[in-house]
Amino acid sequence: MSTSPLNKLTGEYIGAISIMTDITARKGMEKSIMDAMIEKDKDFFFIMGNMVEAVKPLIQKEYVEDFQDKFT
Repeated sequence: MSTSPLNKLTGEYIGAISIMTDITARKGMEKSIMDAMIEKDKDFFFIMGNMVEAVKPLIQKEYVEDFQDKFT
């Protein structure tokens, strides 16, 4: 909502002008975008978590093989 005073040329106040804008559609679009971003982030973290679990045995095996003969 925006309101501005309405004055005569002499500067005398005679009222106000108000403008209201319906932002329902904009708020709905913002919510849709935010929901999509949250869902995308959930998918990303799910995929990354699975990738870490899949790679973990390879990393651990490589680590053991690299240092196996260096410690006695």
